[in-house]
Amino acid sequence: MRRVSIRIENLRRLSTTPRRSNFERKTIETVCPRIHKYLFPNISIPSTSSSTEYSGVLPPLVADNLIDHFRILAENQTGKYRKMLEEACEFDLEKSKKVLEVIDRNQLWRYETGWTKYPFENLEEISSIDAPEDSILFFDIELVVRDGTLPTLAIALGKDAWYGWCSDRLINETEIPMTPTADHLIPIGDIGREKVVIGHNVGFDRARCREAFQRENGSKIRFMDTMSMSIPMYGMADHQQALYETYDTDREEEMHNEWFNSWKERVSKNSLIAVHHHLYSQEAVENDESRKLKQRASFVKDPIETIREQFQSLMTYCARDNILCAEIYVRLWPEFIRRFPHPATLYGMLNMGNVYLPINTYWKMFYEQNERICEEKKTDATKRIVEAARMLSNGEEEEGDGEEEDDVEEKVKKEPEPQKNPAENDIWLWHQDWSLNSKQECSEWLIKLFKARSFVKLPLEDIDSHHIALKSQLIPGIFGFVIGPYPLFKTRSKGWGFLVPNWKPVEEFLSDSDVEYIEIKTDVTEGATKKTFPIRKFFEMVKNNEYEFGEFPISPDRKGFELDEKGMIRFYQLDHPTGEGNVGDPLTKHFAKDLKEMVLRPTRYEDNFKVVLDSIQTTQFWTSYRDRYHQEVAIWSPEINWKSGEIDMMEGSIAAAVVPAGTVSRRSVHKLWVTLTNQSTEHVIGTGIKAMVQSPKGFRLVGADVDSQEQWLAALYGDASEEKRLPVDQRVAGKTAFSNMMLAGSKSDNTDLHSVVANQLKISRNHAKTLNYARLYGSGESHAGKHLMRIGGMKQADAEATASHLFKLTKGETAKFMKLDGKMNCLVDKYIEEEVKDPDSCKILTINGDYFMPSYNSQFASETVRFEEWLLSRYSSLLEGSSTEKLILSLYENPSEQRKLFVGGYESSTFNFLETSAAAHDLRTPILGCQIADSLGKLPQGTPDSDFFDKKYKRSVMNWIVQSSAVDFLHLLLVSMQWLFIEEYLKSHRNQIYYVRVRSVFYRSKYGSATAVVEIHKAHGYGNSYCAEVDMSSNKSSVTGYILYGRKVVDCDY
Repeated sequence: MRRVSIRIENLRRLSTTPRRSNFERKTIETVCPRIHKYLFPNISIPSTSSSTEYSGVLPPLVADNLIDHFRILAENQTGKYRKMLEEACEFDLEKSKKVLEVIDRNQLWRYETGWTKYPFENLEEISSIDAPEDSILFFDIELVVRDGTLPTLAIALGKDAWYGWCSDRLINETEIPMTPTADHLIPIGDIGREKVVIGHNVGFDRARCREAFQRENGSKIRFMDTMSMSIPMYGMADHQQALYETYDTDREEEMHNEWFNSWKERVSKNSLIAVHHHLYSQEAVENDESRKLKQRASFVKDPIETIREQFQSLMTYCARDNILCAEIYVRLWPEFIRRFPHPATLYGMLNMGNVYLPINTYWKMFYEQNERICEEKKTDATKRIVEAARMLSNGEEEEGDGEEEDDVEEKVKKEPEPQKNPAENDIWLWHQDWSLNSKQECSEWLIKLFKARSFVKLPLEDIDSHHIALKSQLIPGIFGFVIGPYPLFKTRSKGWGFLVPNWKPVEEFLSDSDVEYIEIKTDVTEGATKKTFPIRKFFEMVKNNEYEFGEFPISPDRKGFELDEKGMIRFYQLDHPTGEGNVGDPLTKHFAKDLKEMVLRPTRYEDNFKVVLDSIQTTQFWTSYRDRYHQEVAIWSPEINWKSGEIDMMEGSIAAAVVPAGTVSRRSVHKLWVTLTNQSTEHVIGTGIKAMVQSPKGFRLVGADVDSQEQWLAALYGDASEEKRLPVDQRVAGKTAFSNMMLAGSKSDNTDLHSVVANQLKISRNHAKTLNYARLYGSGESHAGKHLMRIGGMKQADAEATASHLFKLTKGETAKFMKLDGKMNCLVDKYIEEEVKDPDSCKILTINGDYFMPSYNSQFASETVRFEEWLLSRYSSLLEGSSTEKLILSLYENPSEQRKLFVGGYESSTFNFLETSAAAHDLRTPILGCQIADSLGKLPQGTPDSDFFDKKYKRSVMNWIVQSSAVDFLHLLLVSMQWLFIEEYLKSHRNQIYYVRVRSVFYRSKYGSATAVVEIHKAHGYGNSYCAEVDMSSNKSSVTGYILYGRKVVDCDY
């Protein structure tokens, strides 16, 4: 007892109570009794149940509970395909290799249009066919890149035969079609029969198959992507790709890098060759790498004539890739099923890439119009850049604001005469070559602005965007760009940054009125060239800018590079958008906020730059997406045409090459459709790409989007984790502040998370929103402070204080905790029931059904002491000679193992759940039990420095839990949609409804778009309720958060 008394005496001084915010929890209305009984028949109806009844049709569930309902549905929907996928592992690949050798050796590949069958048993019976009839195929196509996007040749491997396909253009030397039709595609088989086509990045191949473009009578052909099977198991997160290539450690990692080799053996890049090498690295594999690379390059670089000349060898090359794919698949399939056991995951893999996008003539017109407008904007910008550069080169002052427009026009047309060399006083182009080129009659640096010397003397009216590089490193200097008060400068080794004076030494140096210049380096590297720099003019400009525009805070820990021996001029790199690396261009979209807020701005020829900025802002989007848009395989139906005013319209479609699981969290990937941002700014060229997907006549396009999906899933985890020890009927909607704001908060009355945080911190809602999302995905307090300094314009001290306040308000205070032994949980239940009057002020944490007590050296240790004293006062009679010390120690799993957890914040429960989950050795998603990728999962036991690895990637693992859970939800949504629309709804309506795009789920309905909206809401409700019914640790029914079904979070447009 004496030790306990001493602890409480000392700990009273340490104990602090975190400030509670003025957030007010709302009571959340849950679903009406009828729906509640339908979804959760074994759970009593809560008092919060809505009084508004639902009278719509509720189809009978196929099981007694939602967990089994979804499992049975998904098993039924994937059963036949799963059987085929298992049979694909039984292909006799040795026999197929031997037959291929015979075909190759005897040059038996037929040079004929269409499909040819090469049966294993008798190569004397090679025959032409319409399409392979096999129900299982390994498939690969090749195209000549210089010819466009249509297929050139293809190889398929069946159980008992090889198949080869050749295009009409390859064989008959026809022209590249201006309007591609289904005749230019590869027929793969009868859409009315179940068939599985397996390939590596098979979405690329599917986008060139005829059956993918048939909109009548939904196809039963499914494509299984071995790349999507591999990435969630052996792939790497984006930030790990560079690490894999060149392991570049910082100082701390140099001492803890022994984990790297073990990690590298567990991961793989995504290409066919890389995955094959990863799976077969210990076995001798016949692989002529240089020959294969040369053959692959033929399709990329060579004209179709070369393909015709090398036809036999290139067909064999394609067939060997099929063998590699089959060998990969044989090893991937059993591991895939082990790691992703739920049939809904398999359903998602088979259907996420089953995409159909209806288009029409507006698709072509959109491209042509954007190209024209974009070129006009870029040409206007080019003229202004050249005009400013010529004036600067000639030492001319910027035109005054009072000049008449006609005078300005006249001045533009008149070529300026060379004047005195201003090099010695230019703060931005001091390092450039200002010597006069007598032939071109301008400075040498100006010549570098143009793509060719022949363009230098062109009249301004003849200049267009092709004459200069619009990303030239000279442009920021021409317009005298500053960030805050400091001039921008580009170094070869560190990219773009800015120059900062070391105030005291510079003031002392400039006390001599005769001093104007100093010699400084042009790069931060040792031995870099030195040039004359106008230090006095630079210093005066920075002082004037600070007086006029305010300071630009520079964090003390920000690394600067001295450019002179006296340390008077420092170079600081601009912050890279991804957090690491050199900035190559400070005028890209990543710096749009800085430009808008005038943190980044020009100081000369500002009127000219307004035109340039308008061009940058309006064309950047289209410049980024034009090639992706143009590369989509658009297939047209000339027989379906009509008039729209004066325009001759034609129907078309795209079978987008979506990668079903293109990231380690199994998110779908597509270079255009999945990466498109929801920009709605009218003056930004190309932002209407999504609007070019237009339903055919007689159909409606219905779009569904889940609002803030990952945030509310994270909030659900926090709720479920905190309430897991409560009886089901005591669990309430929006238990934690985070989930309460997600479920009931509204922007209109300032009760949503972003508004609440903004009001508490006295910052804008947009800044709060940015910081809230960044925090959810792992950004820390330092990042928040930098954001508030850079974008919010705060001084460093204010920004750091605000960031600290933000994290205490949201994540909560950090403290160390000890995990209570599970057998002691009932004692804490009793203590809370008897002693805790205000649960919100209690510092005992409940995480996923386990209790965590503040450690003895934490600021909340008095809570632990109170519990221990209560325990000893109630149960000391049971000690029977055992020491108090022994009893106290027996309360905890491992008292020496202390965990940093969060307390007192809106999101504390969510982050505590994610923190503890990330430490699991076999981490799986709580919803469908999908296992984490090897690149982020625990290293094998005994791996040196594995603790350092866990710490390094903890944030990434927490992100994976949330993002991969969102994918689980989407797969459940697809299963539910299939059941409602195809299996239930069509029983009575005989309607035609198909997927057209899957991320925000799109359907098309011939008769009732309103009905489609209702069914989408239902599907979302089933998936939502399933997620709520899943137990956070065991995937078994426990109804932890069914209340989420009560919130309408599906936005539908039609």
